[in-house]
Amino acid sequence: MILRLRYCSSEDVEEVALSNRGKVWSYTIVYEGYGNLVGLTPPYAAAFVELPEGAYVHSLIVGCNPEEVKVGMNVESDFLDIGKQQVVYVFKPVSG
Repeated sequence: MILRLRYCSSEDVEEVALSNRGKVWSYTIVYEGYGNLVGLTPPYAAAFVELPEGAYVHSLIVGCNPEEVKVGMNVESDFLDIGKQQVVYVFKPVSG
């Protein structure tokens, strides 16, 4: 797969390993869906997760009620099977 940076169309990119854990940096609860693109029915939480490497990932938070999501919450990565051989990268609260 060839990746291009959104604003400059550069193909000069490199793969970087990132942690599978992070903290919720900011979030919102989605109450109105615009089609079922992610396999979830509203309400659900969408968040920016801050990773230890300094990167921010926009993702869904699953595995808890949306009202339980809080800034600073520890989360870990997971995958959500949305059918048709497709998965969505999501985060869930750290267990334990």
